[in-house]
Amino acid sequence: MSSNKQTAQVVLTLVDVRTSEQLVSVTGEAKITDRAWSAMVNASNAQGNAGVRLGSWENTEIGQVIQEAYAKAYQQVTADTEKHRRQD
Repeated sequence: MSSNKQTAQVVLTLVDVRTSEQLVSVTGEAKITDRAWSAMVNASNAQGNAGVRLGSWENTEIGQVIQEAYAKAYQQVTADTEKHRRQD
């Protein structure tokens, strides 16, 4: 039994442009499940394009995984920025 997995990892860094100080650096990660991967492949094969173009990227499974990874990282940037602001 083979298994297909996709993972999206992103890094967001917040830098003070006046001082070049790195204020916050966070990562976000999301994974696509085997079941979702299978559904995406089946849908793309039914459309005859093997997943190359399913429409806009955010409507694809991997696009949603990437979007989720960015959302997690953004939430962490927001929390860390608030923490940094309170320290000043």
